[in-house]
Amino acid sequence: MSFIMDNVHLVNDSKIQVTSLLIENNKFASIRNGFPYYRHTRMDTTPFIMTPTKVVYDSKIGVNSCLKDFRQIQKGYIAKGITTVITSFEPPFLHSFEKTLRKRRKELYNSVLDYALLLTCPIEKLTIDWIRTCQKTGIPAIIVRISGQAISTMDMNKWRWFKEVVRFSPIMFLPQFDILDDKVRKKWEQWWENKMHVYFLPHSVEPLENGSQISLQNLKKIGLYPKRGKLLVGGELSYNLFYKSSLVDASSALLYDDSTLALTIQRGQAIYINGKINYSPGFGEELDQLFPNTFV
Repeated sequence: MSFIMDNVHLVNDSKIQVTSLLIENNKFASIRNGFPYYRHTRMDTTPFIMTPTKVVYDSKIGVNSCLKDFRQIQKGYIAKGITTVITSFEPPFLHSFEKTLRKRRKELYNSVLDYALLLTCPIEKLTIDWIRTCQKTGIPAIIVRISGQAISTMDMNKWRWFKEVVRFSPIMFLPQFDILDDKVRKKWEQWWENKMHVYFLPHSVEPLENGSQISLQNLKKIGLYPKRGKLLVGGELSYNLFYKSSLVDASSALLYDDSTLALTIQRGQAIYINGKINYSPGFGEELDQLFPNTFV
């Protein structure tokens, strides 16, 4: 089905532009100021703000949870305009990497949300072999778990080797500071930023927080952008519509109230309409073929 959306107040890169969209085959076929000579069915979106759908980080979604709990968690996310979740898996040993990955995918088999998988690995266990296995299996990023052991115990040479491994096949490094002591955490944060810059490793200094929306910068670094985070010509038909009355400040596209979500479209399917959730188990897809650090 083809149709035109007119008077679209479109949010991209934290800015609002008024435009028109041509939709064909569940994709954004064209974005222009208008389509005056087209005879397509038209949809007036004047009362709404259109945004990309949101991405959240949840490391434990689907882990050891019953279907009822899994369903409720996803419904809560959908009600906020979230259609994609970034989650992780943590193999106990390198030889169990693929087995643990298969198990994690099985846990997400009935997911309504699209998802991307990252590896979590303690900093002391991280080696070149872990990185190469991620490259081989298409895992775009490694969450490096730092628990606060003495910095002096770290093998500094391995980070130099990591630089060579990721030069032509980037893997993003993300920190996870499991440290309660503020002084120790600050030292590790400084160490992390310094080592990443010294060896020119693709990285973020911003940890992923459970239950929090992923920033546009981290979407780019992990490789989900432009599949997520921006509405582009040729991109899939996934978007949120918020009532324009929720806009607090017309100069800022970010200040709108999540409770005024009117519609969420995920790959051409309406999964949220004015408070009603269309829950279809298994509709979610794994996002693969990601290219970390490409659009940073």
